Amino acid sequence: MIFHLLGMAKRPASKATLQSRISASRTNAVHRQEFALNFVSRATWTEEDVASLPKGEHDYFDRKSGLLFDTDGNALLDTLAKEASAFANSGGGHLVLGVADNGDFDGVPTLRSGRTTTRDWLEQKIPDLLDYRLNDFRVHEVIRGDQSNIPSGRELIVIDFGDSPLAPHQSRRHTGYFYRSAGRSIPAPHFYLELLRQRVTSAALEFQFESATVEQGWEHDSSLFLRVVLQFKIKNTGRIAAYKWSLVPRTISNIPDDRGDD
Repeated sequence: MIFHLLGMAKRPASKATLQSRISASRTNAVHRQEFALNFVSRATWTEEDVASLPKGEHDYFDRKSGLLFDTDGNALLDTLAKEASAFANSGGGHLVLGVADNGDFDGVPTLRSGRTTTRDWLEQKIPDLLDYRLNDFRVHEVIRGDQSNIPSGRELIVIDFGDSPLAPHQSRRHTGYFYRSAGRSIPAPHFYLELLRQRVTSAALEFQFESATVEQGWEHDSSLFLRVVLQFKIKNTGRIAAYKWSLVPRTISNIPDDRGDD
C-alpha cells in the first residue's frame, strides 16, 4: 500500500461508499424517529421526569449547567441560539437548563433581570435568535419534588422544541445552521439543509393583533356585555399554501390581579 507515501492517511472512499454514507446520514437526520420523541409536546415537566432522563449524550435532549446563566450574556445567548437551531432542524427535542454534566442539579436563577422571571425572559428571547423566527417551542418551569434536590432560590427549566415546518432555521448569533448528531449540536452540512428545504410540510401561519372596536354594550342581570370586533393580520411565513385555516382563541392571559373577577 502506498497511500502513506503520498501523504494520504487512508484509501479514499469509493463513490459508492460515500453515497451510502450520505444516504444513511440523510435517513438518520431528516427522519429521526426515536422512541423517546413521543413526549416532545409535554404539558408539564417534574423533577422526577428530569432525573429519569437517560445518562450520557442523546440526539433528542441536551443538558446545560446553570453556571451558563452566571456568565456573560453573550455566551448564554450563543448557546441558546445554537441549541434552538439544532433541535428545530432535527425533528425537535428538549433542552434541560440547570443540570450539570454529571447529572447534579445546580439550577438557574428564578429571576433573569428585575422582576422578569427566567422563563418569561427565555420566551421573549428565543424566537428572535433564529431566522426564520421560531414559533414551535414551549418553556417549562420544572415542578419540584417533595424531597427536592434543586438548590434553594434556583429552578430547573426545560425547553421543548417541535419539528418546525420552517426548517432549516439559521442562528442569527452564528449566521449558520446547526443540527443534532451523536448527542451534539454541530454545523449542518449543505446536503442536509437542502433536504430540509425540499420537505413537503404544512403551512406556517403567524398572526398579529391589529385592533379592537366595541360595537355595542349592554347590561343584563347586573353584568356588562360587550360586542367587540377584533382585527388580526395573518401572514403565511412558510413555503406551503394555506387553503383551510382558522384562528381560534382558547385562553385569556396577562390579566391584572385586580381585574380577575371582571
